[in-house]
Amino acid sequence: MRLATSAPPSPRAALAARDFIALRPSPLPLRPARWHRDCEIPGAPTHAMPKIETLHDLLIEELKDLYSAETQLVKALPKMAKAASDERLKEGFQKHLAQTQEQVSRLDQIAKILEFTPKGKKCLAMEGLVAEGSEKISDDASDSVRDAALICAAQKIEHYEIAGYGTLREFAELLGYDEVRALLEATLEEESAADEELTEIASSINIEAEQGIESDE
Repeated sequence: MRLATSAPPSPRAALAARDFIALRPSPLPLRPARWHRDCEIPGAPTHAMPKIETLHDLLIEELKDLYSAETQLVKALPKMAKAASDERLKEGFQKHLAQTQEQVSRLDQIAKILEFTPKGKKCLAMEGLVAEGSEKISDDASDSVRDAALICAAQKIEHYEIAGYGTLREFAELLGYDEVRALLEATLEEESAADEELTEIASSINIEAEQGIESDE
């Protein structure tokens, strides 16, 4: 007696069976891959976020930010003074350079009082403001228009610093750091006075710039 044998599957049926098997979900759940240090890209920067849990921690981090801002400004102010055409503006930048150097010294004093290292952090906000000021220096404009643009850039910097020092002064007062508060207050007064001086200089320079535009027309 001959046993019946089944016919081999057609090529189409074989492909369908293979696709069905391939589409079936795996019976074991896939575990997410763990990041390993060996997977890091060599030379890629690593940014460890500071641990800020208290108002004191926040004060320290913001003081480091201001320290970076002031040291960047020490390098930028001589260039702004050189680019200025108005003598009052040029003298104003030179005067504020000396004040800024003193403000860095005050921050060093604060760092000693609170026992932290002020260096090591970069103020990206000041970096952007200084870069904007550099663009004004390279702009192809008349002297008065360039001076007006420099004042605009300088006052943006002053307002940033006023906000920073004003906030940290309040932090220091709440924390009972009287000596730190007094040092921050001294700088805040200088920044406010510098901003007012720039506004006074701008009152005439802006008119000269506007008249220059009219004469070109």
